[in-house]
Amino acid sequence: MTKTLRAGKVDASRQSICRDGSRSVASAIIVAGTLIAALATFSVTTTPAHAAPICYSNGVIRGGWHSGVIKKRVAKRARRSWGDAAQKATGTSRARNWSWATDRNVLCDKSGGFWLCNASARPCF
Repeated sequence: MTKTLRAGKVDASRQSICRDGSRSVASAIIVAGTLIAALATFSVTTTPAHAAPICYSNGVIRGGWHSGVIKKRVAKRARRSWGDAAQKATGTSRARNWSWATDRNVLCDKSGGFWLCNASARPCF
């Protein structure tokens, strides 16, 4: 029961208990949600699937030179050629993935209306 002091005012001590109770529940919910989010983030970042990649240790692998009129297509063929060379050097098809490689470089020069491109990188898997 609450005491009425003057014209509808509620006893301050009783009112603060109600407010503190509702705040503590809301605070507990926020803290619990934050902890769950933190644990979920920690578990995702520490799984083996997100471990550092293993990269080829014998230096950069170079693909063959390719030529053509359209630079974008020639560069793509050079990256494919690099993938073939990377697979041959490492013995695994997983090394073909250009986006996983480090030290990536595609050199293209225009000569007489034709583009000449060569790709090089260290494969990672």
